[in-house]
Amino acid sequence: MTRRRAVLRSLALAGTGTFAGCGGLGGEATPTPSERVERGAAEPVSISRTYDRGRYAYLDAQHAVRYPATASAGTPIPTGTPAYPEQYATTPFERWGRLRTAAISAGRVATALETRFSGTIETGSGAAPHGDEIVAYVSLTTVLDRGGRVDFTPEQEFGPVVDATPESVHATVRLADQEYSRTVPVWVEERTIRQTS
Repeated sequence: MTRRRAVLRSLALAGTGTFAGCGGLGGEATPTPSERVERGAAEPVSISRTYDRGRYAYLDAQHAVRYPATASAGTPIPTGTPAYPEQYATTPFERWGRLRTAAISAGRVATALETRFSGTIETGSGAAPHGDEIVAYVSLTTVLDRGGRVDFTPEQEFGPVVDATPESVHATVRLADQEYSRTVPVWVEERTIRQTS
């Protein structure tokens, strides 16, 4: 994997200064305040997804969802072995729906940008809290090394990315006979981070 591809993959995994914590850059990194944050300006898009009962289970009596527990780093806990018995957690259906719609919206936005830019676009994307909402975001991130020199900068400029990013995603998720729909706002952020190790 080339250095450029490695950084791109890291940015896709990293959070953003406004929307989440930093991580995934192969070392500690210090975010600076976002230089610019704007809503996407392109036409809204939509996505829907139906989840089977293998990974998630709807609990009718609690109007909740049972899902596989994860480790603190976000990786699934291995199950089905003596050392790691099956482990699950539950959450109210509406909260699960809010999280899942934001997650699938982030993927839908990434696909839309790849189509509009005819290939790989050098951004990170994801879902995170923003005020009282859980939103989808796109992040254009410049990475500085420990000495303050530019180690990576996206080829795309902020304005064209804002223009190409959907302003929202109408997302629907289904589990068992339950359905949850909402319009997920999409934000675009430009920021700089400096690696500290």
